[in-house]
Amino acid sequence: MAKVSFMIVAYNEAGFLPALLNDLEAQSFPHDEIEVILVDGGSTDGTRAIMVGFAADSDFAGCQVLDNPKRIQAAGWNRAVDAATGDILIRMDAHARVEGDFVANVVEQMEKGESIVGGQRVTVFEGKSAWGRMLAHAESSPFGSGVASYRRQTPRQYVKTLAHAAYRREVFAKVGRFNENLARTEDNEMHYRMRRAGYRFCQCPEIVSYLHARSTLRGMLKQKWGNGFWVGATLPVCPGCLSLYNFVPALFALVCLSAAVWCIRNASLFALVFTGLIYGIAAFVAAVREMIREPHWGVKPLLLILPVIFLLMHLAYGLGTLLGLVFSPVLIAKNRKGA
Repeated sequence: MAKVSFMIVAYNEAGFLPALLNDLEAQSFPHDEIEVILVDGGSTDGTRAIMVGFAADSDFAGCQVLDNPKRIQAAGWNRAVDAATGDILIRMDAHARVEGDFVANVVEQMEKGESIVGGQRVTVFEGKSAWGRMLAHAESSPFGSGVASYRRQTPRQYVKTLAHAAYRREVFAKVGRFNENLARTEDNEMHYRMRRAGYRFCQCPEIVSYLHARSTLRGMLKQKWGNGFWVGATLPVCPGCLSLYNFVPALFALVCLSAAVWCIRNASLFALVFTGLIYGIAAFVAAVREMIREPHWGVKPLLLILPVIFLLMHLAYGLGTLLGLVFSPVLIAKNRKGA
């Protein structure tokens, strides 16, 4: 039977980490064939204490608590991968959830000959807040956050990337470590190297994980800004690891800025109104789709403001990308120094 290394990297995740650790305890796969590796990035909210307590009471084959002084995800994943001794390595976000058969399903797919597997990552919101449910809809909507295959349920297929993926140990041995100069796009770059090395990413309907949406609009926009910034900064470093879809918000932001300049120079609102009308129709259609999906009637009216939320998300991501392009020479210099 294969040995599994279940790896979690966290920074100030005390609010979410206990639920994931409970999910890990509930795994049907034999615990004596699972080692747990927990990496803390200097948390100040009790995250490390939760990890230490879990390790002390663990019935798994082993449980390590490691420190990540650099704090960024890439450095944390490198620490985890370096410490892992399993045949299969599973990477999981600290604010994620998994069902009891998650590890068993991963191992089953690996035994069929796959080297990298994963599945749908469902966006969820736990609680009764209508506002929070609305933000979860914004995050899960293809119009709001992208069309990556792992955001929806699909038949078994090979894709370009996965979230919460599992890898055979040999994959990292062949392609190397995560690029610690990348703060948000380390997955893009690593998966690009894996594809170039000939590995395929198998998305399986049996494997499902869940990710908590940001509970505040400010937190969501901050995340979008950061993601967009690192897409822009990464483009000159590794253009092949990014998709054209990553730059749609930046193109939209440029269109909006161009329309605004045209309006000012020509004393006419035509360009801005036309742009807003086209975008508004698309955003409204996406909002209606989310209203149809929402089962709670008390939440449905709140989804009418989704077009505004979509606009803020896209502008935050797009403007972040444009700023990232401006600062990309700094990242290029860091990568050359680290090479």
